[in-house]
Amino acid sequence: MARNLKQESRGDFTTNKDGFPGVDLINMASLQRIADATEAMAKYHVQILKDLEWYRDRCRDLQAEVETLKNSRAGYKAALAKLRKKHA
Repeated sequence: MARNLKQESRGDFTTNKDGFPGVDLINMASLQRIADATEAMAKYHVQILKDLEWYRDRCRDLQAEVETLKNSRAGYKAALAKLRKKHA
Protein backbone atom coordinates (compact mmCIF):
# COMPACT_ATOMS: atom_id res chain seq x y z
CA MET A 1 0.00 0.00 0.00
CA ALA A 2 1.47 3.33 -1.00
CA ARG A 3 1.96 6.02 1.64
CA ASN A 4 0.47 9.42 1.04
CA LEU A 5 2.53 12.60 0.65
CA LYS A 6 1.97 13.67 4.25
CA GLN A 7 3.38 10.40 5.55
CA GLU A 8 6.27 10.58 3.10
CA SER A 9 7.20 14.07 4.26
CA ARG A 10 7.52 12.82 7.85
CA GLY A 11 10.23 10.31 6.99
CA ASP A 12 13.94 10.63 7.74
CA PHE A 13 15.73 11.32 4.46
CA THR A 14 19.23 11.91 5.81
CA THR A 15 20.43 8.29 5.72
CA ASN A 16 18.26 6.40 3.20
CA LYS A 17 18.47 7.79 -0.33
CA ASP A 18 16.81 4.81 -2.06
CA GLY A 19 13.20 5.84 -1.74
CA PHE A 20 13.72 9.60 -1.78
CA PRO A 21 10.51 11.11 -3.25
CA GLY A 22 12.04 14.44 -4.20
CA VAL A 23 12.31 17.81 -2.53
CA ASP A 24 9.27 19.24 -4.31
CA LEU A 25 6.99 16.44 -3.13
CA ILE A 26 8.31 16.70 0.41
CA ASN A 27 7.77 20.46 0.42
CA MET A 28 4.26 20.07 -0.99
CA ALA A 29 3.38 17.46 1.61
CA SER A 30 4.83 19.60 4.38
CA LEU A 31 2.72 22.51 3.24
CA GLN A 32 -0.34 20.25 3.26
CA ARG A 33 0.40 19.26 6.86
CA ILE A 34 0.84 22.92 7.82
CA ALA A 35 -2.47 23.78 6.13
CA ASP A 36 -4.23 20.96 7.99
CA ALA A 37 -2.81 22.16 11.30
CA THR A 38 -3.86 25.71 10.53
CA GLU A 39 -7.41 24.58 9.75
CA ALA A 40 -7.55 22.64 13.01
CA MET A 41 -6.44 25.72 14.94
CA ALA A 42 -8.97 27.86 13.06
CA LYS A 43 -11.81 25.60 14.22
CA TYR A 44 -10.93 26.30 17.84
CA HIS A 45 -10.48 29.99 17.11
CA VAL A 46 -13.94 30.22 15.58
CA GLN A 47 -15.44 28.41 18.58
CA ILE A 48 -13.63 30.76 20.97
CA LEU A 49 -15.01 33.77 19.09
CA LYS A 50 -18.54 32.33 19.27
CA ASP A 51 -18.13 31.70 22.99
CA LEU A 52 -16.82 35.22 23.52
CA GLU A 53 -19.83 36.73 21.74
CA TRP A 54 -22.19 34.57 23.85
CA TYR A 55 -20.50 35.70 27.07
CA ARG A 56 -20.64 39.34 25.99
CA ASP A 57 -24.36 39.04 25.20
CA ARG A 58 -24.96 37.30 28.51
CA CYS A 59 -23.03 40.00 30.36
CA ARG A 60 -25.09 42.75 28.69
CA ASP A 61 -28.33 40.94 29.58
CA LEU A 62 -27.28 40.52 33.19
CA GLN A 63 -26.16 44.14 33.47
CA ALA A 64 -29.56 45.25 32.18
CA GLU A 65 -31.23 42.98 34.73
CA VAL A 66 -29.11 44.44 37.52
CA GLU A 67 -30.13 47.96 36.49
CA THR A 68 -33.79 46.91 36.47
CA LEU A 69 -33.45 45.42 39.94
CA LYS A 70 -31.70 48.56 41.21
CA ASN A 71 -34.56 50.70 39.95
CA SER A 72 -37.10 48.31 41.44
CA ARG A 73 -35.28 48.39 44.76
CA ALA A 74 -35.22 52.18 44.72
CA GLY A 75 -38.96 52.22 44.07
CA TYR A 76 -39.64 49.84 46.95
CA LYS A 77 -37.46 51.92 49.26
CA ALA A 78 -39.34 55.07 48.29
CA ALA A 79 -42.70 53.37 48.87
CA LEU A 80 -41.52 52.07 52.24
CA ALA A 81 -40.30 55.52 53.26
CA LYS A 82 -43.64 57.00 52.22
CA LEU A 83 -45.52 54.41 54.32
CA ARG A 84 -43.29 55.00 57.33
CA LYS A 85 -43.80 58.73 57.06
CA LYS A 86 -47.56 58.26 56.72
CA HIS A 87 -47.78 56.01 59.79
CA ALA A 88 -45.37 57.96 61.97
